[in-house]
Amino acid sequence: MNGKVSALQVGVSMKLYIDVLRDHEAHVFVATSKDLNGLVAEAETIDELISEIESSVFELAKAGVSMKLCIDVLRDHEANVFVATSKDLNGLVAEAETIDELISEIESSVSELLNELLH
Repeated sequence: MNGKVSALQVGVSMKLYIDVLRDHEAHVFVATSKDLNGLVAEAETIDELISEIESSVFELAKAGVSMKLCIDVLRDHEANVFVATSKDLNGLVAEAETIDELISEIESSVSELLNELLH
């Protein structure tokens, strides 16, 4: 690794935990997520709900709504760098010599990966 990260050929996907409940009185399925603030979708069928969720996720992400990502940081003592990866955002791999530099690399990489995911 050279400290620079891009999505390249790895492909980009994002993991969100979504709670789906059945509102029996209203005869609809309702979806919310603690990982993406503002995500609320409802539909009469699961297929319609999935479509609503996909649309809502992209609209919220484009609007800059905050989301939670779990990022793992390890210290590579041989290379004398910190390395960051995430199971929540495929393609996120960053490295830097200091934590401050790593945070900057992570912010840049997340922005680049989400931009690619949304376009």
